[in-house]
Amino acid sequence: PRSCRAPAPPPAEKAASSSLLIKRIGELWQQGFGVNWTTFYRNTSHRKISAPVYSFEPIPYPSEVSIRERISRVLSATTGKVNSINDHFFRFEWKQSIWLKERKDPMNAQVALIFKDKLGFSEQIKAHLLSMKIETFEVDIDETFKEKDNNLYYINPSISQDYGILFQRLKGRGCKGSFRLFHLWNIDENNNESSSNIGNGVLDRGYNSLLEISRAFSSIFNNEELKIDFVATGLFDVQGTELINPYKSLAMGPAKVLPLEFQNISCRAVDVEIGNDFSSRALLMELEYLPDCLEVAIRGKFRYVKEIVSVGS
Repeated sequence: PRSCRAPAPPPAEKAASSSLLIKRIGELWQQGFGVNWTTFYRNTSHRKISAPVYSFEPIPYPSEVSIRERISRVLSATTGKVNSINDHFFRFEWKQSIWLKERKDPMNAQVALIFKDKLGFSEQIKAHLLSMKIETFEVDIDETFKEKDNNLYYINPSISQDYGILFQRLKGRGCKGSFRLFHLWNIDENNNESSSNIGNGVLDRGYNSLLEISRAFSSIFNNEELKIDFVATGLFDVQGTELINPYKSLAMGPAKVLPLEFQNISCRAVDVEIGNDFSSRALLMELEYLPDCLEVAIRGKFRYVKEIVSVGS
């Protein structure tokens, strides 16, 4: 008998029939018919790959994710209470405060020094100290060291030796015990100095002055107590309308560090508003009380202190 063989189908038709066969097998498997997959894939080679699994987990992932809300939910789940991310960030805030009677300073200082300003604040402080029978000395600025009558001295803020001479003269006059120093050299109307020469002058009257005072006083009076009230204008931005002098702000460095370096020295920084009679009286009130905050601002008749508060408050 004769045998015949059908001609091989063209490649395109073969591919189409193979695809149709796979489709039909898939439909049978979908309807519940058993398919021997081992036999089906016997002549093929394949390898396993790792497919992503998150698509099949029942967790919604919105197109826009709020990081703050996400962190807040994690914190709430961890601590068991409702938290906000703002609760973990803090900022400085000026808050109005009052003078408490129990912090009234007994003014037991034996000696007071006033580094004079040009706007009259020092005269008011001097009159108050003399009314309390406290021996008071004034220190003003000049090119060279001078000693005048009526307890008045002149020094050059840029010359370190002048501070040593000043305290040596006070010791020679029998001054001892507790000292109170009112540093008013930085009370002025010029908070917008920008030139280097003017800036250096502000540094000498502020930053450098505090350093030289502490060094000279400690070397001459050893462990005698010294309380410094550093009073200035243009020091703190409290209400957002003040004109701040960056050169004066540098004095906050030694004002904060000196009490840590010298156990016998304390320092309080007070920013006062000029051109206001209420500020003069409020400043005098502040200096009559023991400090409960090392940074104080006087605005009119009101007193402000710096506090650390949560961003969310």
